[in-house]
Amino acid sequence: ITHIHLDMTGIQSLSGVGRALNLSSLRLSSTALSGSFPTDILQLKDLSILSLDHNNLTGSLPNEISYLTKLEELLLQNNMFTGTIIESIGNLGMLSVLNLSENLFIGTLPRGLLKLDDLQTLAIHNRKYAGLTGPLLDFATNSNLKALLLSSNHLTGTISANFLSGVSDIKQPTLIDVSSNNLEGMMPSSLTRFEDMSIYIAGNRIEELPIEFCAMSQWMENTVADFGCSAIVCPAGTYNQQGRQIYESRPCTPCNNHSDAPYLGSFECKDNPLRIESEYEILNDFYRATGGAHWVEQDNWLDQTVSVCSWYGISCATYEVSEALVVKIELESNNLSGNITDSLLLLPLLETLNLSDNDISFNFGEIANAKNLNDIKLNRVSTISLDGIAEATSLQGLHLSSNNFEDSNIFEYVFALTSLRHLYLSESNINGLLPPSLGGLTNLVELDLYGNSISGQIPSSIGQLSNLVELTMSFNELSGTVPQTIEQCTDLVSLYLEGQANGLIGPLPDFAFLTRIENLYLGDNSFSGTIPSSFLSGVADQSARLRIDLTSNQLSGTIPIEFSNFDRLDIFIWDNML
Repeated sequence: ITHIHLDMTGIQSLSGVGRALNLSSLRLSSTALSGSFPTDILQLKDLSILSLDHNNLTGSLPNEISYLTKLEELLLQNNMFTGTIIESIGNLGMLSVLNLSENLFIGTLPRGLLKLDDLQTLAIHNRKYAGLTGPLLDFATNSNLKALLLSSNHLTGTISANFLSGVSDIKQPTLIDVSSNNLEGMMPSSLTRFEDMSIYIAGNRIEELPIEFCAMSQWMENTVADFGCSAIVCPAGTYNQQGRQIYESRPCTPCNNHSDAPYLGSFECKDNPLRIESEYEILNDFYRATGGAHWVEQDNWLDQTVSVCSWYGISCATYEVSEALVVKIELESNNLSGNITDSLLLLPLLETLNLSDNDISFNFGEIANAKNLNDIKLNRVSTISLDGIAEATSLQGLHLSSNNFEDSNIFEYVFALTSLRHLYLSESNINGLLPPSLGGLTNLVELDLYGNSISGQIPSSIGQLSNLVELTMSFNELSGTVPQTIEQCTDLVSLYLEGQANGLIGPLPDFAFLTRIENLYLGDNSFSGTIPSSFLSGVADQSARLRIDLTSNQLSGTIPIEFSNFDRLDIFIWDNML
């Protein structure tokens, strides 16, 4: 057998396919495949075409893919792959088509891509709540590149003057899509050597196009001949839903006097920060919009004879400017009510916003303006719309406990915030499964999901959270076994998994990898078998206080004598079969 094509079938397993050693083409698009990358495929050394797109595959790409050195086409788009793109992808020297789009990849573009001289098509556009970061590679060594599709990521920096400088056939149609990133500066004039190019750059922070672009009449499927540079991007100060002009009847529209589009290729006009004259005006609007006259504490608010830094709940700092600016707003439990004005997020140095326990509505539509905001506390508020929160790239602390989200869509937004260190979502009526994209939050120190209705298994990607100190998933509806990958979370001090409605099952892990553990709560589950004699044997300081809850499981046998090694042990083990 050299070809297996089973697209759009109900196939669920590839067990045994590794014995088809002569296989050169394996196409399995839109099947019932799920779980991690099928490892049997890695034995097929003669494979030249591999298509696993539009499935439900999860987890990281195995490094062993790089051993399939005869691959010419690798199609993995529209799955749920997570983690970074392996650097060793550059070992696939015969690769001409690589499509990794519509997954949950994070990290930077691997420089190994620059080794793929035969590469003609590269596609890694991402879902809006994931995406690659870092600079755009110049791809100067990919001499055969025809299509580069990297839209909807978080790429930053300028586009190199050497971008695509090594492409040999400049007469061929060339497609470049880097729209909806965070690229900035001026486009390189060297691209004018391409005769027939479609280049999509809208939705970035591009400030200037070389005037020569406006004369490239064959570009953008000949629309540059009709609309000039507007066929590539709308001018600054104007907008279009596509960020450029496609039809005569849909030109780039100027913004009104109260809004602006400061960059080329804007999809919309946004409120112009320049019309906000002072922090006083911003806080004045906020005070009136939230019923300031009825606040519990309102000392000095709206008093123009004192600095806003003297107003209740406001803290300021000086950052190389002549006057202090607002860095903190802390008005928890202060009887605020109403809608929070978008202009609040225009405070230039705002770092901390705490409006918890108030009757307010909050949305994150303008969060991209708050470039210094790193801590948000919105526990127990009336309404929160999370649309747009993925733009809060500087956030390190997000406190959204005791709200009412009702579904699991919250994860799609929040798990895109890869800088997060502290995430609190307890008692917020969240249901559904934990997606594998949880593993992208590699900076997390604390994660609190207590008291929701989250179901299914704990994803194996939990092991990617190697910086976790406290993990709380108590009182949900989790099931299955504790993934072995949790052994990578060696810094855990507190692990709370008790009270699962469906019950975690299987033998009790020994958790010997936990060297710093102080609190381990596993009660009210369905763990079975004996307590391993190596249970918590890796604890470094056995004289420290240690609390263990194993109540209401199905444990049997005897209590290990090794527990006597701990000097200050509090252990709860009733309601078992010991």
